[in-house]
Amino acid sequence: MSTNGFLLNRQLLADLEGAGLDELQISVDRMTPIASTRKAMKSILHKLDWFKDSKVKLTVSGVLFKDTLDEMAQVIDTCLDLGIPVRARVIHDDLVHDRALRDASESEPLLRFVEQQEKLKRSGQNIRSSWNLLTYQKKMLRQEPIEWTCIAGYKYFFVSSTGKFWLCSQVRTERHILEITQEDLLGYNRKKNC
Repeated sequence: MSTNGFLLNRQLLADLEGAGLDELQISVDRMTPIASTRKAMKSILHKLDWFKDSKVKLTVSGVLFKDTLDEMAQVIDTCLDLGIPVRARVIHDDLVHDRALRDASESEPLLRFVEQQEKLKRSGQNIRSSWNLLTYQKKMLRQEPIEWTCIAGYKYFFVSSTGKFWLCSQVRTERHILEITQEDLLGYNRKKNC
């Protein structure tokens, strides 16, 4: 399960644990909130300690783009200092709705940041990205051909605050989650244009 953590409280965490949840991902894009992303460490830092006594494993995941780049290293350092697995993944364009979310001129600093995560991972730090995903992000930023089968919409998906089914945070549909069938989910087990 993934959340921004805004509504998370001790009782809800206990209830999720009681329901059998074994892992929770909290999305954190910066240390402080800004207009383009409210998901900030400042908003949830005090909640991270709750997981020390919980069976629910915590991971922090951030979206890396020009507005988060200046504080994402602090997010990663904070999590690593607290012993929390962490990752920052490069935003990708929404090819379904033709939304460009990344400017080509931003690629070099984003690429350096992905390489920094590789360096941390290689040194034994708990960077929670697979080597394949790190390679994918580097190729995407370099605009190199990518051989990739994304599992979005198949093994995981997002539900918007209004109940819309999204394959991932960037690839969104207008379908309500309750309209999605098992056949729909199985149909997303394929290569995608994005």
